[in-house]
Amino acid sequence: MKNRKTVSPLIEIVTRGDQGYVPLGIVNVEQALRMPQHLDLQFSHPEHDPAQGRVYIDRIQLRDVIGNRSSHDVPLGAI
Repeated sequence: MKNRKTVSPLIEIVTRGDQGYVPLGIVNVEQALRMPQHLDLQFSHPEHDPAQGRVYIDRIQLRDVIGNRSSHDVPLGAI
């Protein structure tokens, strides 16, 4: 049996300010989903290439994107 490790993509957390998006930090998806519900946060789409422009989604959309993935497992040493 091969060793496997769960990989969680890194995403950016932002909030909306008077002059647009305000970056708050970079976290993995599990950390993002555990952020306090009362905060008005948006998250970079984990499957969108930021070089093509940023796409921000809300917590419900993030949960749906992650729930639709078949697997986050990759062999150890592949990352």
